[in-house]
Amino acid sequence: MNKIVLTADLHLQMWNDTYVDDNGIPLRLAEIVNSVKEICNYAKSNNINKVGILGDINDLKDIAHTRAFVYFIKNVIEVYTDIHFYILHGNHDSSSFISRESSIDLFSGTNVTIISSPQVINNIAWVPHSKSILDDINSLIKDSKDIKILFSHFGLNEGTLSSGISIKTNISAKHLKNFKVVVLGHYHKPQSINNVHYVGSPIQLRKDEAGEEKRFLVLDLDTYELESKPLNNFRKYKQIAIKSKDELDDKIEEALKLKENRDYVSLSIEYKAESTEINNIRESAENIVVNFDTSPETKMLDIKSSMTMKEQMIKYMEMKQINEKDKDKFLATGLEIISNQNSLGD
Repeated sequence: MNKIVLTADLHLQMWNDTYVDDNGIPLRLAEIVNSVKEICNYAKSNNINKVGILGDINDLKDIAHTRAFVYFIKNVIEVYTDIHFYILHGNHDSSSFISRESSIDLFSGTNVTIISSPQVINNIAWVPHSKSILDDINSLIKDSKDIKILFSHFGLNEGTLSSGISIKTNISAKHLKNFKVVVLGHYHKPQSINNVHYVGSPIQLRKDEAGEEKRFLVLDLDTYELESKPLNNFRKYKQIAIKSKDELDDKIEEALKLKENRDYVSLSIEYKAESTEINNIRESAENIVVNFDTSPETKMLDIKSSMTMKEQMIKYMEMKQINEKDKDKFLATGLEIISNQNSLGD
């Protein structure tokens, strides 16, 4: 059976988590690894012996958490010895933006192929994240019209972040139209744009991923048929909106029950609450995050495509109620990232 199972954006690290096991492994790391084990079990039960990880197996870029890496190796790589793993370099795997040194080199093994430079394997173009992705893609395919599959890790101009924001890049769907199937890592939100598919992260890693249905993909390398398989065995981010005072008690009770299941829960108060009531809500909701949206102006903070990227970011920070003292720092960091993104190819 000529198929491959695909995932991406594992972001391995020793996550700060309320829950840890007897060996000090945070539950979030265990959830990530268990999701990959679920993927591997699917592959084995369906006689598939190839699993591709399309970038960002690491989380903290030039920092690699030894315990997290060893935990993954011992529970996945060394357990599923009859599966061959193809690990692609992503931007979070870099030691720096301009360097090809990659944390994925630490996963080398007899059943692992490390892909830190552009190459063709079994007529599939594998292109790691870099400053020259489009050039790398074109260089691989210029001498062969038989390459119909691309696996890579980058932001597509038409792609959407989990936050709903689109980041302008120099790689568009039109540049990839000659491929039958393109599967990417990088954006955590599962989505498809024509022949391009973001597999997404295997669990909800951040609160802006609330409500996203996580999955892995199965690609038939002969027919190009792509199947999406759900992943559900992890804690979810739950956002509960309270639109009137009459809903308050029931919604807080609902939130507390979800919290008992270890889900990440936040309450959004969408009516104008008095200051004394705000304090009561926070006390009743115990350790649950409570966001107050009391001004009509806040509801009008649309992020429009006609805005500049800087304007979109400022609006988004206002929506998220970022502290004034942090806005300049976040804005500078965001614009630097976007500048790096815009340098990807022509």
